[in-house]
Amino acid sequence: MLEMARVWIVQDMSPWGPPYMMAAMGLGADVLPAMGSRAEFDLKIVVIAMMIHFPLAVIYGLFGAWLMHRFDFAISVLIGVGLGLAIYLVNFYMIAPTAFPWFEMGRNWLGAFAHTLFGAVIAISYCALKKPDAADRDTSPPRR
Repeated sequence: MLEMARVWIVQDMSPWGPPYMMAAMGLGADVLPAMGSRAEFDLKIVVIAMMIHFPLAVIYGLFGAWLMHRFDFAISVLIGVGLGLAIYLVNFYMIAPTAFPWFEMGRNWLGAFAHTLFGAVIAISYCALKKPDAADRDTSPPRR
């Protein structure tokens, strides 16, 4: 959603462009709008984009949780930020140039920021939801 808002507000482009780019990962580049045309809402495109993007986000989130599970909040956020930036760099600079060249337009500080924020949100969410370790729990008998 941040990417869609960013494209619309900052770049004055259609917010539906990013879902088309994601859907094209599964459907092929033929589904991308013609160069110079504005991407229009298409439910099929949005559903397929989410079918690709959400599972990836879950996998990245689980990997992030695995990395963070032994650390406190501050270190977890740093790990999350690093993970988000790593996801951006690997996806946009290593995978996309050969597999999905249409993502080249996402190579900018705004795309890096969105992925870094994603990593931070993984960390904050994980820390808010994780159960305390046995060492952190109060094991003293209840007071009378």
